Amino acid sequence: MPEISVLVIAYNVGRYISRCLESILAQSCHDIEIVVVDDGSSDGTGIILKDYAGRDQRVRVVSHPEKKGTLQARMTAINASKGKYIMFVDGDDTLKPYACERLLDEARRQDADFVVAGYDVVYPDGTVSSEKNVLNYGSSSSGLIRSMVFNECTRYLWARLFEKKLFTDHPLRESRRIVFGEDQLLSYHSALHVRKAVSIDVSVYDYYQYQASLTGMERGKIAKSFKDRVLVNSLSLDLLSGQERVVVDKAESDIIRLFFNMVKKGHCSRDVLMATVKENSLAGLLSIANLRRHLGLRKALVNWATLHLDFFPKALLGD
Repeated sequence: MPEISVLVIAYNVGRYISRCLESILAQSCHDIEIVVVDDGSSDGTGIILKDYAGRDQRVRVVSHPEKKGTLQARMTAINASKGKYIMFVDGDDTLKPYACERLLDEARRQDADFVVAGYDVVYPDGTVSSEKNVLNYGSSSSGLIRSMVFNECTRYLWARLFEKKLFTDHPLRESRRIVFGEDQLLSYHSALHVRKAVSIDVSVYDYYQYQASLTGMERGKIAKSFKDRVLVNSLSLDLLSGQERVVVDKAESDIIRLFFNMVKKGHCSRDVLMATVKENSLAGLLSIANLRRHLGLRKALVNWATLHLDFFPKALLGD
């Protein structure tokens, strides 16, 4: 049984998947397996994966006949993995050659079931920005969650090592097709069960930024992104309901900011926005009373929201 299962989600990443897999196969820690879930790719990604699986027995490929979304693909990978620990790598990113070794050594040394590290952002022009993940609120589950909520530790799944039982002993019961923002949901869900979280001040992951923006996305994809992110934030709020008030308030603020940013920019139609409010039971959260309570939001955002209440029906806003 391998010590670490490196889980890769691949969807139409034929241009990048070889670079990704080569970086994992080159790890200084050899006690690993690589589980790749091909989430219904149509660009030849599957052919490349089949070639790698035939050349190296550490590579196993699980294929979805059609796209199920990133959340379901990640859960497929978790269920197929055999290691004590798991790491996540996106199919268009890479690991530093010492990533697995450094994270595993720290988990063993500190008897931790969660280890997070830094990462490098690689921009299209080749410039690199090094970023840190820190845990200033302690090593407990609540401390980790607070670090995530207040953006000291990202809510991505990569650049960290998890003990697998954080997911298998407490499986996430969510069957909807979520493509955007699923990292946050799984991050919070696993963090609720963490026994000891630690961080190391070393970059272990290369996150590649590609030229893309909302203005370059199809309107239907923008709507899907918005609906997924609101759903993820709503589900996250449910997960965090038992945390201290300041954490819950920040989670509520995240939803409000996301919603009004989309309204302000006009990226989604009124029908999509109102359907999203209804589907996620956001009427109370977006009421005037609750907006006033959230004084932590930037003043400009609060002012803009209160000046554009004619966008919403009175039944939503309340008294």
